[in-house]
Amino acid sequence: MCLSVCPVKNGGDAFSITTPTAATSPVAALANAQAAADAAALVAAEETAKAAQDALTTAQTDVTTAEEAVAAAQATLAEQEANLAAAEETLAQAQATLAAAQAVVDAAGAAATDAETQAVTDAEAAVAEAQAAVDAAQAAVNPAEVTAAQEALTAAQTALTDAETALTAAQDNLAVAQEAATDSANAAAAAEEIAPLFGAVGTVFTTPLADGGATTATCLYDYLLISGGRDAANIEADRYCGNQLNPAGSGGLAISVPVCTPVKSFRMTYRTDGTEDEVVEGPNIIPAPADQVNTGFCLIYQEK
Repeated sequence: MCLSVCPVKNGGDAFSITTPTAATSPVAALANAQAAADAAALVAAEETAKAAQDALTTAQTDVTTAEEAVAAAQATLAEQEANLAAAEETLAQAQATLAAAQAVVDAAGAAATDAETQAVTDAEAAVAEAQAAVDAAQAAVNPAEVTAAQEALTAAQTALTDAETALTAAQDNLAVAQEAATDSANAAAAAEEIAPLFGAVGTVFTTPLADGGATTATCLYDYLLISGGRDAANIEADRYCGNQLNPAGSGGLAISVPVCTPVKSFRMTYRTDGTEDEVVEGPNIIPAPADQVNTGFCLIYQEK
């Protein structure tokens, strides 16, 4: 026995039992779950991009600080080297003075005066003092500070490069996430919009856990029962509702198709709960949305 919807000449609908909604459409539920997942991924990508931008800003500040530290260390080293050069010059002058005073004493021999001898003593003291100043200046010269500052700058520059790379990757991921979120949101909106155009089959539908895991009635309260009903592709369903007679339900096309059954004796049953109102969830009661624009059904049949 094969059934198909009646041809309609007045623009009406030859099959409409309990209009499907997004809440009872697996396709819409899946699209909504994907949209929610993509929206969450977008938020995560935005947070990652912001963190990468903050890290880049910090790295840029660190590089500037390290450059200033290198400049300060180089300036300090230059000052230390200038002090050493001045101390060495003073030492050279003191040594020259000592040499001159010693030459006078040597030339005078035993006839050297106390003043000439004292001049040698004073020159020796000046040389000793100048040498001590040179030693102190040499000890103060510390190129290691410049080296350390330069190493810190190199590390800061490496961190800056890494931060720039991370920011670029985060921005790329953000762009991908934004596109995915937009596409999935549009797909979800489209799935919700066209859900009423499809047929529905089965008794209940449970949304994915990511979309709440809610269980709602499909063809449970108003439906047409065709035992062993199947289409030409051998897709089988026994309960039919929605706006199309189609065993594939929302997984197929929004069109009615012939439904055949090999069950004998053939029997077709229509059941209704007698109300178009919403079925409210309760103990052992599966909720269902209110019926909309239902017109019933008109079928033609033939034996094959």
